[in-house]
Amino acid sequence: MRLWPGLGIALFCFLASPVLAGAWQREKGRWFMSTSSSFTIGEYGYRGYYGAYYGEYGLTDTLTLGIDAGVSETGVATVLFFTRQPVWQGKKGGRLALEIASGTSGGMPVVRPGLSWGQGLQTEWGPGRFAIDAALTQNMTTGIFTYKVDTTIGISPSDRWKAIMQFQAEFSPGLSQSLKIAPSVVMRVGKTTQLELGVSQSLLDGGQTGVKLGLWMDF
Repeated sequence: MRLWPGLGIALFCFLASPVLAGAWQREKGRWFMSTSSSFTIGEYGYRGYYGAYYGEYGLTDTLTLGIDAGVSETGVATVLFFTRQPVWQGKKGGRLALEIASGTSGGMPVVRPGLSWGQGLQTEWGPGRFAIDAALTQNMTTGIFTYKVDTTIGISPSDRWKAIMQFQAEFSPGLSQSLKIAPSVVMRVGKTTQLELGVSQSLLDGGQTGVKLGLWMDF
């Protein structure tokens, strides 16, 4: 069964955010911004397009402010503002952060609390991170809930390249469920600029395939 349009756009916007952000704070006074274009290809060809914007700013060392925004090809817009704060950090580098987001999607109010756990890694291919991000999205008009968990591994073989593998699972009771695998590569092309190329493959829903092109900036 299809998701209600407003709720579906909110979830897509969350999915389009840069991976591995959830458990880590943005440094005080630092910005991160990204834009992306995502195309979905189904069994019978082209299915849809979504353009997204994501930004975050380190207000303090322990408080990050951000925005998720985007628009679909049909003109349905989403704007979610969020705050992220650390709630725990272990001696071995593990950390837990709380994120609270709210805004509108398709003209309806949406809230999205979430918890993120992350751990730094050292591998033979270079340093990396492992993260689990869990969120509960509620459309306040319809009352619909959607549960989402992303599991992500990212490795940096060099200062110029990043390789990312993500598993995405989401479930909306009585409406939909999905499971996707989404690898991507990120290449630094300047002091503050990186390019992202990613694909996604649905393991349900007829095996839909997605292609994503993104631009990251940090300063």
